[in-house]
Amino acid sequence: MESQITYKKLTVKDEKTIKLLCLKRKKYNFFILSNLNLLAKKQNLVEYFGVYEEKELVGVIMFFHKLLYYEIKEKKYFKNIIDLLLYTDKNEIIINDTYDLYNRNYFTPKYHEEFIKPGLLFQYYDNKLINEKEEPKALLANIDNIESLVDFYNSAPIDIKRGKDSLLRSITNGRRTFFTKKNGIVSSCILTTGETNDSAMLGGIHYICNKDLIIATNSIIESLIKENKKLIYTVIRDEKVISILKKIGFIKLGNWNIIHLKSD
Repeated sequence: MESQITYKKLTVKDEKTIKLLCLKRKKYNFFILSNLNLLAKKQNLVEYFGVYEEKELVGVIMFFHKLLYYEIKEKKYFKNIIDLLLYTDKNEIIINDTYDLYNRNYFTPKYHEEFIKPGLLFQYYDNKLINEKEEPKALLANIDNIESLVDFYNSAPIDIKRGKDSLLRSITNGRRTFFTKKNGIVSSCILTTGETNDSAMLGGIHYICNKDLIIATNSIIESLIKENKKLIYTVIRDEKVISILKKIGFIKLGNWNIIHLKSD
């Protein structure tokens, strides 16, 4: 007899069981774990859904706007994640797939592919450039810098563009954004897309020249380490950025693919 699979929307009462499932792959589940505090607040920003086999939580989906993150106890439960997703009213979804389980046939006819972007998860281990006395520092952004940063990101590749609201969250919601300037114009930027007591995820990486990116990255890492946030991650899809960050002290952990789906 097959065991019964059920689904439900998760609340703050389910926080401990979500952690038990997700801490086994803590590095890949950074966003699921770092947003758990929102379960106790009245907000429409983040939603969690669970897949249960009998009474055991075997799968979790977290929606952050259009972004979807998931964790499963075993790969066989990916089908249940898909079933749960197909019953939602989401017209547009960006799946963060860290298991390489995506298959476009699973999502037809409800969704079609807009794009797939293969990416890699990196972790910072040993900075070889930080603390050089002559190394200049990047600037820590505040709300007065929003407009110039929006203009800078308007020239960025499509997958790292940042709007005013996104940048405002990255400056005011317990996160930080570092940038450099050349001749009065923003020349590089890097920000934390999420932070916890001991870790942070870097994103929004855009730059004009290599040296500017190194300066901005060193500055944000130095700031995080001073607060004992030593687990520093980033997801990268650009080979040039990968080459630069490897020199600074980032090492590859595994795949992190982005799949953008829209309803037909």
